[in-house]
Amino acid sequence: MRYLIAFDKFKGSMTAQQACAVVEDRIDAARPGSEVELAPITDGGEGFVEIVTRQVGGSLRSYRVTYPDLTQGDAWIGYISLKRLSQDLRDFLKLPETGLLAILEMAQSSGYQLIRDTVRNPWIYGTQGVGDMIRYAMGEGAQHILLGMGGSATNDMGVGMLESLGMRAFNSEGEIVSPLIPVNWNKIATFHLPDFPNLNVKIACDVDNPLHGDNGAAAVFGPQKGLIPEDLPNMQEAMLRTSESLLAASDKSIDFNTPGMGAAGGLPYGLFVAFESSIVPGFDTIALTLDLERKVQSADIIITGEGSLDRSSLAGKGPYEIIRLAAKYSKETWVFAGKVDTDVEAKLLKINPNLKAIPIGNPEISLEINLQKGEEHLANHLETILAN
Repeated sequence: MRYLIAFDKFKGSMTAQQACAVVEDRIDAARPGSEVELAPITDGGEGFVEIVTRQVGGSLRSYRVTYPDLTQGDAWIGYISLKRLSQDLRDFLKLPETGLLAILEMAQSSGYQLIRDTVRNPWIYGTQGVGDMIRYAMGEGAQHILLGMGGSATNDMGVGMLESLGMRAFNSEGEIVSPLIPVNWNKIATFHLPDFPNLNVKIACDVDNPLHGDNGAAAVFGPQKGLIPEDLPNMQEAMLRTSESLLAASDKSIDFNTPGMGAAGGLPYGLFVAFESSIVPGFDTIALTLDLERKVQSADIIITGEGSLDRSSLAGKGPYEIIRLAAKYSKETWVFAGKVDTDVEAKLLKINPNLKAIPIGNPEISLEINLQKGEEHLANHLETILAN
């Protein structure tokens, strides 16, 4: 029997790698002799750097960067020789055959998990750390960057990143405005942009939100980051004014309505201002990196899952795409999640009739304890299935 284990993270409980390891261990114990292949997945958020870099045989290095609340902390960057990429992946990303590719994950420097405040407030958080990572990568000789989006705590359109890369802003009296977090944007009269270096940036992202408007960065994702409803118009107005002012100061032509421009608090906008940038589908990038379709084809049973199987799972998340791939080849598929929405399960069964959805959370205990016991719950439910 051949198993493919392809988990996404269980947010606040297990990383994708931890979930995969738990399942591998239990299969080895219950069904010795089985062939097990691991393929932890990511949507571009937490885990992106490690999963991509290790799969391709690159190297990981740690650096000191600026976190969203402007404190200092560590972040990892991956480095891969372009020669190590498959031809299919190079073609998909439109990269040359030679050169150094840096793998960045914005959550490493600007993610939810780095916020130390008990109350989130996107007005006072910035992406300066993303700029720090880009500077480090260029200092190591990277000419190309693959940047994973997801899990951001920020809503600053990459303005903080641009500040870290040398951009300066001035008030009406010619004084420098800093830090360039949203709460300070109303002080800005002019921007001065440096000559940004020649860098090719691929933005791995699966959301298609524009920068502004009812479906934009602030309206859709702001509440998750602590933006209160009565502050939404103020944030949207500040974003529109600042993005237009930045565009006027640059020599670029950027469409605010480009699908994906509103991802990760609008970070792609800042990247488009500074570099030769393009948005690429996040899951397709991971699928090609991991050679997922071949692995699904060769397996007898596919095991996947994430923290919650709900409506958001249907919006192109990793486990959903795994389920679709498994259905293409009529593979038996086990999906584990902390909780399972029955309506979503019904929709997934129509896509993949060989699907078995297993909720591992215990409704009789608190969410906090369920998160702490994630590995134990996953192991116990898997053992029950394997015993039958």
